[in-house]
Amino acid sequence: MKHEELELHPHERHLLPEGQLLYGSIVGFFYTGVAAASFVAAYLNEAGYSGTQVGSIMSVMNVLGIIASPIAGSIADRLRSPRKVLIACLALASLLYLAAAFCGNAEVFGMPLLLLVLPLWSFFKSPLASLTDSFAVQTANRKGTFTFGALRWLGSFGNAVMCIILGRIVTRTGTNICVFYLYGLINLIVIILLVMARGDDIPQEHTARKKTRNTLSLALSSFYFKIFLVSYMLTCVPVFCLSTFLPYKLVEITGTSASFGALVAFKAFMEIPTLILGGRLMHRFGIRRTLFGAMSLFICEQSFLFSSGVAGIAVAMCLHGISNGLFMSCATNYIFAITPDEAKASAQTIAGALTSVASIIGSFVGGILIDKFGANGYFTFTISLVILSVLVFLVSVPLGKRLGKGEPIENA
Repeated sequence: MKHEELELHPHERHLLPEGQLLYGSIVGFFYTGVAAASFVAAYLNEAGYSGTQVGSIMSVMNVLGIIASPIAGSIADRLRSPRKVLIACLALASLLYLAAAFCGNAEVFGMPLLLLVLPLWSFFKSPLASLTDSFAVQTANRKGTFTFGALRWLGSFGNAVMCIILGRIVTRTGTNICVFYLYGLINLIVIILLVMARGDDIPQEHTARKKTRNTLSLALSSFYFKIFLVSYMLTCVPVFCLSTFLPYKLVEITGTSASFGALVAFKAFMEIPTLILGGRLMHRFGIRRTLFGAMSLFICEQSFLFSSGVAGIAVAMCLHGISNGLFMSCATNYIFAITPDEAKASAQTIAGALTSVASIIGSFVGGILIDKFGANGYFTFTISLVILSVLVFLVSVPLGKRLGKGEPIENA
């Protein structure tokens, strides 16, 4: 199969290209709403659940996310519309999240109703980020007047601001009902915006060929996609588990994790410049080279996590924000470029499911390493994964050529 070359535009002639306001608003509001869905563990803790129970519930939710994401992506590809599946999942997730707030002590067949509602919510919530990114990158490539990063940075900005606001509210008042209402309200705005974009579903021009083939297996038919998934998951373990274990490091060097919130917000804001500039960097250096640069920056970031002072940790978080912003933009575009037209949403959701796998592995192994060797023991493990990830990515093209798979992206 000949992989299409991703078109990236180094400079837009207009301050706000056609469609960027609508699609930027969709992505921006969606990721702003994600912040309101980040207080499930806190809510369960306040409801009287033990740490073991909370951990078990979160693990079940992660497992359901692994299952749900590829299913949603496959449906989106068959319908040729990530937008329609996104609307359905947003509506159901919003209703279930709001229902969770009203479960109280209600039981069904002797089981707390909350333990049934939250996994159902997780099933519909888990595919949302991958579907949103898939819709955004496909739209950006079809429109050709703006890049994915030009949309995605609004999501990082909105998420960071909302995390700060809700963090202060929850600290003072606890996880009250307003968090659940806010999630539904923001998702309602996203749904309205998606309905306004109803003319932008994927054209049916390629549906004739391989129409009956499973879109998940079709996505995995790409050699370079399968190799990249290995590299992607190795990178995602330290990326997605950093916020879980960074407080332990802060306690070791300062005696308190009070600076954690400020560091996470700082990291989130540092993602914005590279998300905005990612399209131009990919146009100038090629997607693979830019992606390699982002992954290499993670090695530098991990090195600073061994610092014995908060200043070094702040540098690490700065580098993490820069590298993660670039990595998100490059990885999404790279997956889009190396997978078949009929399976692009499936490919994004497969990658999204792997983030749940990475979180489970990272949390399990990280907990053991933190207890036995402290924070630096865990960071030795994560920097090893990042180095291995870069090596896998570097050998993928020579290996592919040797096996007769050609270039992953022409002229990249």
